[in-house]
Formats: sequence, structure tokens, C-alpha cells
Amino acid sequence: MGATGFGAGSDEFAEHAGRRTGCVVALARWGTGGFGSCRVVLRYALSGLGYDGEAVIDAVLALSELVANAVEHAVGPYELRLRCTASHVICEVVDHDPRILEILSFAASALFGL
Repeated sequence: MGATGFGAGSDEFAEHAGRRTGCVVALARWGTGGFGSCRVVLRYALSGLGYDGEAVIDAVLALSELVANAVEHAVGPYELRLRCTASHVICEVVDHDPRILEILSFAASALFGL
């Protein structure tokens, strides 16, 4: 199954996201294989939001690592999302692994032996 992207590119994403706080947009979905286009989709989306240069290169590199981790350690289908906050755009790779471990909460003092 190949990746399905968010529309035709940067203009459509930028119009949809509009840098609204709390906006979450699914840019691509894929099963086994087909994740190569995620890098292109992310580049277009970030370009549409006005990002360029090193910021985009760094984001695409980080995305490559997130996708590799998801594909190696979790089950699909997978989804590439961008979350817009008041000051940031956050890239997420979501898997559908039912074996999510519960994250234990500790008091801050327990972490440092206080």
C-alpha cells in the first residue's frame, strides 16, 4: 500500500492549516512500504507555511528517523501529521500498535532522589 498525501501540495495545506493554534492535519497515510513520499509531502507543507532552508532540511531528516523507527518497531497503518501551535509546527508519525506501554508518573523528587 502506497502513501496517500494531503492534496496537491503546499498551497492546499497552508490554506487548511492557516497557522491556527490546535490545528492537526494528516499529510500522509501508508501501510507497508510507500513511505518515501512523506519527505516530499513534508517539504511542500513546510514551504507552504513559509519555512525554508536548514529548518526544512532538519525537519525532513528528523521525519526520516521517525518513519524508520515506526516501521521497524510498530505496526501500521502509519500516519504523518502536522500539528500547529501558536509558535511551532510539530511533525508527528503515528502508528497503530495496540501494545502501547503505560507511562508511569513519578513525583519530580523521586527522579532525583530528593
